[in-house]
Amino acid sequence: MAKDVLERAIERAGWTEVDASTVDQFLAQGGKSVLFFTGDSSKRPEADDVAVILPELQKSFGNAFRVGVVRREAFPELKDRFKVHFLPTLCLMTDDQPSGNIVRIQNWSQYAQAFSTFMADAPSQSGEVAHV
Repeated sequence: MAKDVLERAIERAGWTEVDASTVDQFLAQGGKSVLFFTGDSSKRPEADDVAVILPELQKSFGNAFRVGVVRREAFPELKDRFKVHFLPTLCLMTDDQPSGNIVRIQNWSQYAQAFSTFMADAPSQSGEVAHV
């Protein structure tokens, strides 16, 4: 069976899959990380686009952050905790504290700006960047 875009990205980039029982262990490693809430890519094809963009962001920022891909079945249990209202969402984390969310697909300049702010430790003003 052929692997989907997300599965290939997880394998190539070495991302960690997390769920409600493992997310705290992932975050306990400290530093900068991103929780990638994907949703079902057959219903939300933007998730595949984000799965292609995220490794490029990692490279652009010198692999200075880790990525945890939230298992689809963990979404109902984790969405409120991480204030995820739309899918796909990148939840930017510093240690175990959220620094803001980037929701749905964005253009490169918006990702670059959000990640520059995130990597510089400046808090996000709005908490979310979204086109709804």
